[in-house]
Amino acid sequence: MCKEITNEEKLKYIEELFIQYGAVQTDLDSRRNEEFEERPIFSRNGIFFRTGILEMEGKQFIQISAAEDRKFADVGILEDIDLIPADAGQQRIEKAVRYALGIEPYPEMYP
Repeated sequence: MCKEITNEEKLKYIEELFIQYGAVQTDLDSRRNEEFEERPIFSRNGIFFRTGILEMEGKQFIQISAAEDRKFADVGILEDIDLIPADAGQQRIEKAVRYALGIEPYPEMYP
C-alpha cells in the first residue's frame, strides 16, 4: 500500500525543486516567516519565489508565488503565479515549478 504524501511533504518537494533548478534560499521576510509560519523565499535569476497552501471553496491548492522586486519580497508581498490542486502528483507539480521558474514556457492552453 502506498503512503499518501502530505501537503507539507509536497511543499518541501517544491522547495527542493527550486534548489535543483538553481534557486537559492534567502533570508528575506524571515521575521514574518517565523511569526506567521510562512515558507522561506527563494531567488532565481533576480525573481523571488515562495510556495504555500491556499484553501478556496473548501478545496486545497498548492500555490507558487513570485515577486520581481526585492523590496516587495522582503516584506512578503508576492503574487500568486500558479495554483495546483493539492492532490496533484509529483509530475504535475514538477511541471508547474518548471513553468514558474521560466525553465519551460507556459503552454498556450494551461489550466
